[in-house]
Amino acid sequence: MPAFSIKGTKNGLVICIEPRCEFEEIKRELINKLEKASNFFKGARFNIFSAGSLSAEQLQILKNICLDRGMTLDTSIVLPTQQNNSHPQASAKDSSGTDNIILRKNIRSGQIVTAPKDLVIVGNVNPGAELIAGGSIIVMGSLRGTVHAGAFGDDTAVVFAHEMQPSQIRIAQFVACSPDTREKEKINYPEIAYVSNNMIVIEKYKKEFLNAI
Repeated sequence: MPAFSIKGTKNGLVICIEPRCEFEEIKRELINKLEKASNFFKGARFNIFSAGSLSAEQLQILKNICLDRGMTLDTSIVLPTQQNNSHPQASAKDSSGTDNIILRKNIRSGQIVTAPKDLVIVGNVNPGAELIAGGSIIVMGSLRGTVHAGAFGDDTAVVFAHEMQPSQIRIAQFVACSPDTREKEKINYPEIAYVSNNMIVIEKYKKEFLNAI
């Protein structure tokens, strides 16, 4: 039984503690999870939900573990109990109920957006912005920041964009920098980046890639 789960919301991550697990197990698994995917969690906004199973001191210890690893505590992130007692809100989950995140806005320079699974941006990603996802990343606009798909090690993840001009692409442990020549090219078609033969390949998007996204 996992000691906790991490849920994505439109404002950040909610770490949901399993009430039947011992605190030392929760602490050990949280440290392991954060250190294994440090690039994913660094800069992410979070809140912790324990359903009253932990003391205030234990909760603070878990918060400090997250803070020490570059995460930002945001108590305004709605927790499950608050969701049940409030008016319906726009969900960060897709219609299948998974933790895929869909954002309908432009991502500005300096912003970091994280998603436990797939991440969809309906808008543009500006230079200096950063996207990190456990699964694939889809940008329905121009992609000019940095992206890290498959942040937990999934090298089957892909990056798709209507205008692919990132400064850097990472898929799992593989890294590729966008060459300067791409800035000069007139690319007016969607492209997809994926791992092939231990390297990142960027190609014109074709229908056969549909099942990969």
